[in-house]
Amino acid sequence: MFFIPGADAMREILITPENIHTQPPALLSDFFQQQTCVTWDANVPYALDSETSLVFSTPVIKRARKNDTQQYRYEFVGAEIGKGMFGSVSAVTGTLAIEANKAVKFKPGVDKKARVIKCENIHENLLMEREAREQRIRNEYHLSMQAKHLAIKPPTMVDVSAGKTSYTVMRKMPGITLASIVRKEFNGESMLTLQQRIELTQALLQAVKTQVTDLGIIHRDLKCENIIVDLNHPITVNIIDYGLSIKNDNNVYGIAGTPLYLAPESMDKQPFVHTPAADVYSLGRVLSLLWQDFLLVENKLKNWEDLKDNVNNIDKAYLQDNLFKNLNLPSLLKKLVVDAIAPMLHLKPENRATIEECIKNFLHLDKFNHPHGKAIIKILQDIASLNTYQQEFISNNEVTAAKALTKMTTQLQTALEPLLEMEPEEFQKNLHQVARCQDIIAAQQKAFSTRYDLRCILINIALAIAGLLVIYAALTCINKAVTGNFLFFAAPTAAGKKTVELAQDVDNLENIASTP
Repeated sequence: MFFIPGADAMREILITPENIHTQPPALLSDFFQQQTCVTWDANVPYALDSETSLVFSTPVIKRARKNDTQQYRYEFVGAEIGKGMFGSVSAVTGTLAIEANKAVKFKPGVDKKARVIKCENIHENLLMEREAREQRIRNEYHLSMQAKHLAIKPPTMVDVSAGKTSYTVMRKMPGITLASIVRKEFNGESMLTLQQRIELTQALLQAVKTQVTDLGIIHRDLKCENIIVDLNHPITVNIIDYGLSIKNDNNVYGIAGTPLYLAPESMDKQPFVHTPAADVYSLGRVLSLLWQDFLLVENKLKNWEDLKDNVNNIDKAYLQDNLFKNLNLPSLLKKLVVDAIAPMLHLKPENRATIEECIKNFLHLDKFNHPHGKAIIKILQDIASLNTYQQEFISNNEVTAAKALTKMTTQLQTALEPLLEMEPEEFQKNLHQVARCQDIIAAQQKAFSTRYDLRCILINIALAIAGLLVIYAALTCINKAVTGNFLFFAAPTAAGKKTVELAQDVDNLENIASTP
């Protein structure tokens, strides 16, 4: 019921999320019970009686409760946080509940109670198209109900002059879209650590399995924009927007999804049955972006033919050439990532890896999260950074220095990379391999005697290697004290002697670093 223009004597009461708890419960209860509409605009007076009108500081939407559609909640709509082709998403500042005894409860939209409201316009010209859109929204609700993480509420349909508008409330996911993370990396604004990238990869796989596949759902629009990531440890991932989703046993035909993420079978003009393999393919594209396939980020696939050509030519060679653009990673890690993503992007859906197989394939990355794995990766990244000096030596025709640096980096990588595949106990048995790296550096250092900056980097690498040895040698000594033997040493005498020498030389190395 609207305020009647000209009734100047009416008293207006401003209702805000901040002051709602100070209002008499009967005031709000009586107002909403007599209303016939389901939406109320902000800053518009609505008559309560002949003397009083209410004015809301934000728009208010009435919706049915999920577990009792005869009971209602009133959502106070806040700022818009996103906009798309068909509508927008806004924050919910709070939810008002009116009980049978006229008691009023208002829950602010914060922390675990944070929600958003999705507003979608159904304004197609043809009645049949409008009905199809409306049915799709209802289908999205019923499928989304199975995805418990969404905590979705029944949609509210409102008749408007141009058709209808739907309002759907759901949980506000913590974090930002994966698209934002990828874009920031592409623009050089921020960069994930390797451990974050590995953890996020595994969280993405688990999210698709538990929030989509295990529920008997085919999402059909998995993309970076529909994935919300909270990078706080432990990393959490939430899949959103089930608008194009179907049941796994639903024989639906036709193209659906976002072109860049479409599975090959979805591009074929021939009829096909949607299967979970299409979601695996889309997730493979998502993971390619996470591991920096900047051909996709740069959107160089300008038309349908370019996209189909790209899809038809994805293999391990393509992934090796296009992934890891700004990532300084050991070759072993690159190989494991390529080997895990490639089966997800197979041309034929029947040959594509299942989501369970994908999870298993990526478990190999866990070894890089062992303490020694993290330390070795950091050392290998520092070694890879020496490539700048190698290019400089070649440009300046300093052949001896270039050859010495090439030989040293190759030998160091050859010695260290196999250790990444080892479990901690096996690694401790091979400490002599780490110790050998000090000899490799010492053998070539004279070639760089005039390059103070390069010597500093080499000394930092040597110190990191020494630190790694000292830590694990200490663990071995503890084992010696407890068990009476050096269980973990493959060559205890040589490795032990080398470790002691390195520990004693740390001060000397620091002195060298401070000498121009």
